[in-house]
This record gives sequence, structure tokens and C-alpha cells, in this order.
Amino acid sequence: MKPSEKQKQIIKGKLPDILIVSGVTGSGKSHAVNVRLYKEIINAKKNSLGLVSGNTSESLYDNIIKPLLDIDPLGVLEYKNLKGK
Repeated sequence: MKPSEKQKQIIKGKLPDILIVSGVTGSGKSHAVNVRLYKEIINAKKNSLGLVSGNTSESLYDNIIKPLLDIDPLGVLEYKNLKGK
């Protein structure tokens, strides 16, 4: 499927300090953000810290973490679930 203009902007455009993406369910928001996030992770300086958030830890895993691990052709990502007390 060809990416929409909004997806292209997310994937290739200059990122603001805070990125808020909105749209209807199934519009490709998570996919575009995941592609961009993967790109940012691969190009990040060693020992960089990143933050992603979601409504629940389950939705965060289902919508961000697992798809990122699935599109990791280099096998560089590692997931550790660190729950607070």
C-alpha cells in the first residue's frame, strides 16, 4: 500500500519536540510512527534514552513494541518489560 502524505511527513519530515498524531482507526498512524521510531533508534547516539507512551502497557506493547520488533531486519532491538511497583 502506498503511504499517505501524512505518513510520508511522519516518516521523512523534520520532527517537532513533541509529536502528536491523530486520525481514525486504521489510518496507518501507528505504522508510520513505528517506521520513523525505528529510523530514529537506528540513528541514535549510543546510550540514548527514548520514551514512548500509551493508554496501557498492553496497548503499548501491541501497537508499538511488538511491531517494532517485527520490522527489525538488523536484529538490534531488545525489549525488557520493567514494571514499577
